[in-house]
Amino acid sequence: MFKKKNNKNQILVILSLFFLIQSSLILANYNFFLGSGESTLQHGDKPNLQIKASSLNPLDPFIIDDFGAGDFTWAQAAAQPWCSGNGSINNPYLIEKIVINGKNSSSCLIIRNSLTAHFIIRDSLFYNSSRNLAVRDAGIYLYSTKNGVLENNTCINNQGNGIYLFNSDFTILSLNNASNNDHRGLYLDQNSNNNTVQNNYVMYNKLTGIQLYSSYENIVEGNIVQENDGDGIFLQFSDSSEIISNTVYKSGARGIVNYQNSDNNKYYYNNVTDSTSHGFQIFLCENITLLGNDIYENVNGLNLAQSENLKILSNSIVENIVGILGMTFLDSIQFYNNTISYSSGDGIYISKMNHSSFENNYIYRNGVGILENGLYLYNCEYGIIHNNSILENGGDGITLTYSSSFYVSKNEIIDNGEHGIYLYGSQSGGSSNNNTINKNKILGNQKNGIYIWNTDFVPSDCNITNNIVQKNHETGIYIDWSDDNLIKNNTIEHNFDYGLRLLSLTNSKILNNHIQNHTQDGIELWNSSNNLVDSNIVKESTHEGIELNYNCERNKLTQNSILDNNVGIYLYNNCDNNTFFENIIEGSNNDGIQIASIPSTCDDNLFYENYFRLNSHHIHDYSGTNIWNNSMIGNYWDDYSGVDDSPEDGIGDSPYSFTGGTDYLPIWDDDNPVIFISLPGNNSRQPNQAPYFNVIGEDLNLDSIWYTLDNGLTNITINSNGSIDQSYWLSIWNVLSDGQYIELTFYANDTFGHIGYNKTFLVKDDFPEVNLISPLNGTQVQRKSLDFVFEVFDFSRDDMWYTIDGNPTKYFFSSNGSIESTAFFAVWDSKSDGESIIVEFFANDTHGQVSSDSITLIKKIPPPPSGIPGYNLIFILVSITATISIIYNISTKRKKI
Repeated sequence: MFKKKNNKNQILVILSLFFLIQSSLILANYNFFLGSGESTLQHGDKPNLQIKASSLNPLDPFIIDDFGAGDFTWAQAAAQPWCSGNGSINNPYLIEKIVINGKNSSSCLIIRNSLTAHFIIRDSLFYNSSRNLAVRDAGIYLYSTKNGVLENNTCINNQGNGIYLFNSDFTILSLNNASNNDHRGLYLDQNSNNNTVQNNYVMYNKLTGIQLYSSYENIVEGNIVQENDGDGIFLQFSDSSEIISNTVYKSGARGIVNYQNSDNNKYYYNNVTDSTSHGFQIFLCENITLLGNDIYENVNGLNLAQSENLKILSNSIVENIVGILGMTFLDSIQFYNNTISYSSGDGIYISKMNHSSFENNYIYRNGVGILENGLYLYNCEYGIIHNNSILENGGDGITLTYSSSFYVSKNEIIDNGEHGIYLYGSQSGGSSNNNTINKNKILGNQKNGIYIWNTDFVPSDCNITNNIVQKNHETGIYIDWSDDNLIKNNTIEHNFDYGLRLLSLTNSKILNNHIQNHTQDGIELWNSSNNLVDSNIVKESTHEGIELNYNCERNKLTQNSILDNNVGIYLYNNCDNNTFFENIIEGSNNDGIQIASIPSTCDDNLFYENYFRLNSHHIHDYSGTNIWNNSMIGNYWDDYSGVDDSPEDGIGDSPYSFTGGTDYLPIWDDDNPVIFISLPGNNSRQPNQAPYFNVIGEDLNLDSIWYTLDNGLTNITINSNGSIDQSYWLSIWNVLSDGQYIELTFYANDTFGHIGYNKTFLVKDDFPEVNLISPLNGTQVQRKSLDFVFEVFDFSRDDMWYTIDGNPTKYFFSSNGSIESTAFFAVWDSKSDGESIIVEFFANDTHGQVSSDSITLIKKIPPPPSGIPGYNLIFILVSITATISIIYNISTKRKKI
């Protein structure tokens, strides 16, 4: 009986020890720091959770050196009770469950010259190491080692580093707590290459959280790097590493730093928040990629300096002082698909950068209240600013100061606090030359839509084309001190001041713009010479349609339609030697043309082949020294009462006189009406939307105008310019193939029965033809990157994009690739196994026609790995239950005895 009782007591002791060991392993997963006693550890913010260091095996500091210069070689260490294994890949040397107090005299554990053996250090505590002059002492110090694993160790309260690697390769540092050390938490130094640093806790260190120095091809992933006094993560002279999905919070200096010849590194999906200085800094480096990082509430979100070949892609940079700050000697930088918003200063400010691109960025509400800008480039050259949304920033949407050779296209620049786009140059600071502003939507900005200002008459050579500039609170397009510009095909409407204001402009062309409904002038030229103003439509200005003011000389104004303004054309204050021909001046509430004599006369201006119709007064020439016909022909006046009899040559037999002048060769027309077709253009490609037409029928006795698309089978009379009848257009357009011609003919007659016509040939432009080749419909997808192949066939293709599961967010692309992982994974995670995910691909053309193709993907959760999740916990619970049961049985039997 006594023997059985003794056996049961032995079983009880064994099970109790097993339970204590398993419990200590669970508790070791917490982040601990030293309490007041060396034998006690407690959690930083939960002091009621305690573990005694005596539950681990206490050892004095020691050195394992396979060259024999330490306390043990690996073979000797394996003979000790705290080490097992033989160093093979399948049976590595294993040191676990030890505790070493460095006693402020050395590193706790040093492993040196271990180049062939595989080893694991885990579930152990290392603290109170010293700090030598080289700052290499650490809780764990690996010198010239390979094939090591440091797992689930606690390295805290060391005077040097938590964990230090020197010239050590192929090491895995995982689930360690390297916190509250006087130097760095984790330090990879001097040719420590091909290591993996993952899922560690690195907090409250006095210097850097994680540092790589002169080390290559490392992976730093999934670490919590929090409240270190210096930088969170720091790389110097360290190439070809991947820094992935780390959380870097409240760094005392910078969040993540890529410094000094640390090239070819990749930073993916990190969260960098609340740094005292920059969230990210890239300095003196090249070939760096930042993708999908969240950079919030730092001083500057991203700081760039003296670096090249950078890719800044799909990052969220929010609530920093400056979103992106770039300073000096930057080259070949790509900013794509980033969100930069709610910065208290500029969204992006960059100085001295060449060869950059800004595409598909969302720049929103930066600098609100202090007039800072969305995108500010200073002294930069050769760049692309394309397809960005730049909205509601406190200052300008885009500012280019002393910056040249930029192509600014297809941006939405809306509701910013100052100018939509501002270009500035000076002779002292530098010019802003050779910039192109094309196909932008510039709406509702508090000052000018586009403002170009060169203070010392520096040539700007800007092309401003195909923009929509509407409802800005001052002038639509304002250029001051500039030359050699092209302003063409812009729609400039409903701005609160001038449509187009040109001061001290020379040698420029203003062509084919539609300028309508302004409270001041449609076009003003001031102190401007040698410009061509041709084929513009200027209408409904409260003041003048076109004004020449102060020393405007040798300008040519030709083929403009100046309609329904208060005054059609106004010349004022010494504007001489300008030429006006083939303009239509119609429907002016006051004068068609008015020429002022004070403060200085306007002389020697030439007017011929202009058409004056339906104006309250055609001309008031108060200067009296201008010329109203050339040697061959004068102008057409709708109230001319003369005849063309002798000879019958299209010139009236008697002059046409008015206040201040005489046309000696007024136009007389008894031929067929003449039709001018401005729109649609001949051989232009046309979508299914009926085209807008702009036609002018010219005849003294014009009666009516009509058009046909089917050689006269159907005729539609028009009273004003507008659009082709949509139903009629589709009846022709729908039966044709892409590229076939549509013949549009306009006719006009006069009261005498003369009929004239003009025709234009249009080309059918069908919807884009799209074909989604892969993935196939019904494909089962796991949580992995998903490639796509999408074909588009169209003569005038514009953009391609896709949406994920009905979300309105558009993901634009220019070539086949992978579906954006962050958004796709978010949808995938929200679905149950077997549920569908719809991805729809779109393509449009330059006419706005959109085609799409979609697929339905099926979420597939892979089968779980073999084994029982939570095995250790279940085993512990079983152990506890067994222990209690045994105690109960023994107690019961004792009572029976």
